Amino acid sequence: MQLKDGEAEVFGTSLMLEENVKISGQKIAIFSWQGCKLEVVGTPDVVFVAEETPMAQYVNVHDVLHAKREAASTTDAQPPRVMIVGPTDSGKSTLCKILLNYAVRAGKAPVFADVDIGQGSLTVPGCIAACAVENPVDIEEGGYPGEPPLVFYYGSCSPSENPSLYKHCVERLAGVLNDRCNKDRTAKAAGMIANSMGWVEGLGYDLLLH
Repeated sequence: MQLKDGEAEVFGTSLMLEENVKISGQKIAIFSWQGCKLEVVGTPDVVFVAEETPMAQYVNVHDVLHAKREAASTTDAQPPRVMIVGPTDSGKSTLCKILLNYAVRAGKAPVFADVDIGQGSLTVPGCIAACAVENPVDIEEGGYPGEPPLVFYYGSCSPSENPSLYKHCVERLAGVLNDRCNKDRTAKAAGMIANSMGWVEGLGYDLLLH
C-alpha cells in the first residue's frame, strides 16, 4: 500500500507519501481529514468506506489530555491517567493506539498500561504489562516500539481463575509506575493510558473498580 496524494493515518500513525507499507494478517482503518489517494497492491479480504467516524471525538479527547499534560509539566496539576473501558470487541485497543500516537506526535511519551490479560498488546497473553511509548505504533507490525516492557506474569487468560493474584499483579504494576512518576517529573506529566479487559459485569466489574 502507498499513499499517493493527500494525508492519511492508521490509528493515529501518519502515512508518508510514496512509502511502501506492507499489511498482512491484520485489520486496519485508514483515516484522512482532507481526503487522500491510496494505491493498494493485492486483494484485501474486505474494503469499505465508513459513512461515520468517531475521529473528531477522539481528537477532542486528545486535546483535553494534552492540555492536562502541559499543565502538569509546569505546575502541580495532576497529569491525565485514563483507563479505556468497554465490553469485548468495542475498540478499546484501537482507541489506546490513537490516543498514544497523538500524544507521541505532540512530543510526549505517555505510559501504556495493558491489564487485559486475554489479549496481550505488549507481551504474550496471561500477563499485565506497561511501557513508555516514545515512538508511533508500527503500522506493519501493529506493535509498540521501544524498550522492553515491564511485565508481571499472571499465568491465565481469565482473571476469574485467580482474582486475588490478578489484583496483586495490578497493585505491583501500579506501585512501580507510581514510583517512576515520583522520581521523574517529565514522566509523570506525560500521564498514562490503560487498556482494560472486556469483562465488565459481576466480578469483572469489581476488578475494573479495583
